Order: sequence, then structure tokens, then C-alpha cells
Amino acid sequence: MAQMRQPGMGANNANPFFQPTVEWGHGLCDCCSDMTECLCAWCCGCCFMQDLGKKINEDALCGCCIPSRLAVYRMKVRTTLKIQGTAMDDCCKATWCGLCTAVQMKLELKDRNLA
Repeated sequence: MAQMRQPGMGANNANPFFQPTVEWGHGLCDCCSDMTECLCAWCCGCCFMQDLGKKINEDALCGCCIPSRLAVYRMKVRTTLKIQGTAMDDCCKATWCGLCTAVQMKLELKDRNLA
């Protein structure tokens, strides 16, 4: 039996998982470039995370219920904005550099007038 070729098969440009991507506009260590966001994240992390969740259309309680919420938020921001990266990278950065990761996402959203 001959296998039928589906539309979009074979070419990477037709596969949504291989669409062109951009780099993060702010590096992970750029969290101090906006001292207001940096201090807010360090002094009131829970409120900062709730605000970040609202900006990306997530339930405010999500920040309290999901232990890996930061990795989930980062994956959502990265995939929605077509930013380069992998799930492993998101998890590692969210685990070991949590507040810097949160500030990085907030700055990215601000740069795109989404926050």
C-alpha cells in the first residue's frame, strides 16, 4: 500500500515546530537592568509571579499550586513569542536561576508592550 504524502510533510518551513525563532531580548543576568522589576521580584516574589502569570493569561492561583510554574511560564512565553530554546533549558534556568528567569520574562514582555 502506497503511503500518501500529507500537506506540509517533508519541508521544515511548513512544520510549526521548526519555524524561525529569535533570541531573548534580555540575557538571564540582565535582571538588574531594570531595578524596579529586580527589587520587586526579590522583595515580593509571590506578588511578582502572580503579576507575571496575569500578563501571560494564567490563573493567579497557578503560582501557588504548581511547583514548577516558572518553567511552565517560561515555556509558554518562549513558544508564544517564538524565542529560541528548549524545555530542558527552561527547566534548568527556572530551577537554578528562578528570580532572574522571572525578571527576564517580564522584561521581554515589557519590550514587546505586553506587560
